[in-house]
Amino acid sequence: TVEEAGEVYRRHYWERAHCDEMPWPLSQVHFDGAVNCGIGQQTKFLQRAVSVTADGAWGPKTRLAVSDALAEVDAKTLAKHVCDQKETFYVQLSENKPHLKRFLKGWLNRLNDLRADCDLA
Repeated sequence: TVEEAGEVYRRHYWERAHCDEMPWPLSQVHFDGAVNCGIGQQTKFLQRAVSVTADGAWGPKTRLAVSDALAEVDAKTLAKHVCDQKETFYVQLSENKPHLKRFLKGWLNRLNDLRADCDLA
């Protein structure tokens, strides 16, 4: 049901990815990536955007780095940086694994739709 799907997304992605600790639109960008790429990979995008070791684990260093970054830039700017990290990843993935290049346009379309939904374009 729609209710069950909402509960799955809330418990297995929103909460586990700590989206509730982020302001919008960063929370939406992080949530979308957690669903699309997995929580660990999305956390790496966020970690790279805030210049901490990209290990894919949400811990005190990542939490502090996100908080510090949000003290310097707004959530929209940080969300843009996370999207840029994701775009770089997609392009490099398609270059390093040519058999995945056929998915690049779709990945970038999804990312650009997210940017538009969050007014990040």
